[in-house]
Amino acid sequence: MAAREGKCQICGELKTLTRDHLPQQALYPKTIRHFVKNFNVVQACVECNNSAKVVDELLKVFVGLVGDAPWKEELNKSVDSTINKNARIARMIEDNSRVEDLKAKDGATVKGRVLKWPKGKTDDLIQAFERIVKGLYFQRFGEVLVETHELSVFYPNVIHPDLYKELDDALMAGDWQSINQGTVNYCFVHINHGDTVCVINLYENIEFCFCIRPKNWRNRSE
Repeated sequence: MAAREGKCQICGELKTLTRDHLPQQALYPKTIRHFVKNFNVVQACVECNNSAKVVDELLKVFVGLVGDAPWKEELNKSVDSTINKNARIARMIEDNSRVEDLKAKDGATVKGRVLKWPKGKTDDLIQAFERIVKGLYFQRFGEVLVETHELSVFYPNVIHPDLYKELDDALMAGDWQSINQGTVNYCFVHINHGDTVCVINLYENIEFCFCIRPKNWRNRSE
């Protein structure tokens, strides 16, 4: 199939477009991909697609360690394979984790590795989720997010209680969408005098919140 020229849905540049799986297909072990029908795909330039491959590996490991996937065993095997092949990620986990006694779902005590995610790597994870938001934003609104807006992560537990309630009420009434066989759920809601919030939930227990504001929001009058 011939390459198609067009506007990249991630960066907005007019370039040769490729099919980019967002959320990243690496989050799903090859052994279970036939269970996940119609992977979500965006049209991204080669640069945006290829530049994320290293970060995608890190995201895969993070999701495999903490995600409550229905195919957890297969995901663990896939993550172990990635760690064994990537000395840098293996060293990061070894240097930033420890083995502790943990409570299993049945109440039993089991040995488990607890990872304190390094700050620099947390920034990489946020970058990976930002790519997902940009792709979903284009699919939802038909616009390239970065052309008119800024994107930033935030943590609901540290915002003002009134704003938290406003956000919680908006999300309760929001139009939640599911993709990738229901393993990813997301919602865009408008709050706080025009700001937009996107919440992405992956495998039910991994959630990131992003604020989307117009580029000139700092210049708006008080």
